[in-house]
Amino acid sequence: MTVNKEPLSIAEKAALKKLYSMRMIVGATLIFPLLLGCLIIAINSLWSYVAGNQDAGDFFGVVIVIVCAYLFFKFGLPFYKQTLSNIRATHKIVIDTYIVDLQIAFTPGVGHSYVVFTEADRPVRSTRTSLVNPEYEYKDMKVGDKIRIHCMENNQTDILHIEPR
Repeated sequence: MTVNKEPLSIAEKAALKKLYSMRMIVGATLIFPLLLGCLIIAINSLWSYVAGNQDAGDFFGVVIVIVCAYLFFKFGLPFYKQTLSNIRATHKIVIDTYIVDLQIAFTPGVGHSYVVFTEADRPVRSTRTSLVNPEYEYKDMKVGDKIRIHCMENNQTDILHIEPR
């Protein structure tokens, strides 16, 4: 197994910018209505507390707002910060390795999921990582294949592409 640091190509930078814009559009269409709903719930709950006619629903409204805020700051915000740091990156990590083991499972609602074990310290899971430019599909991989993994330096979820050697 060899690990090299190489500069990002223009096509890879463009793919990362496209991925960032897609994630921002999806995030804005999903997160904005959720935040707006949480804001309305919070205002109504706080207004009930100020007026002195609160009930159990107002208590659960405050709890829902706190849970949504916690989840956003715990998972949503770091995800988008990582995506933003990806488009500012200038280098990538290229790992030359081979496939030690390949596990295939069928999950209802998800389809086939693949776990690729290599010499590297962590496996590549098709359900937890995203291939930005899929050149070498998971279904084409076999145990013993020599592969080259192009990934970001400080990112565990995005792989630029996997290519056979």
